[in-house]
Amino acid sequence: MRYIKALGNYFYLSTDDGFVRVSEDGKVEPLLADQIVTAVFPPEGSMYAITWNGPQLSTSLYKSATGSSWEQLANLRSETKMLSYYPVNDTLLLASYNSQLFKIDMGQDMVFRELDNTGLEGHYISSVAKVSDRVYVGTLSGLFTKEVEHLLTYKEEGE
Repeated sequence: MRYIKALGNYFYLSTDDGFVRVSEDGKVEPLLADQIVTAVFPPEGSMYAITWNGPQLSTSLYKSATGSSWEQLANLRSETKMLSYYPVNDTLLLASYNSQLFKIDMGQDMVFRELDNTGLEGHYISSVAKVSDRVYVGTLSGLFTKEVEHLLTYKEEGE
């Protein structure tokens, strides 16, 4: 098993043989036979998946409204499969890599904007969660917090 995520009444699993979902009663439904999923996240009422196709050496973005049928939206840069994704609420999706934070805008493609990570430099991000009006960033060395209204400060180009 390479990936597992519980969403709604299903588990979504990825193995070397592809991507499947498992119902509460144990029924296994094949979804994408030729893709290894590295992330699934549900912003804005849909489900998205980042996939890796080894034989084609490609990374892709898939979308599903129901979780049972998936359509490929875009080919992505291979680095996107290395990010950890955090749906903060229905409209805000963040991602991290080491100590970097990114805001992601979904559409027919993914648009990444790096956020100001002052104070997080050198602290490996392991989780992000929103509680009330604060966002908490868990790292291997401690817990950091920021008010939601100050979270979306973008890093300037060249920083």
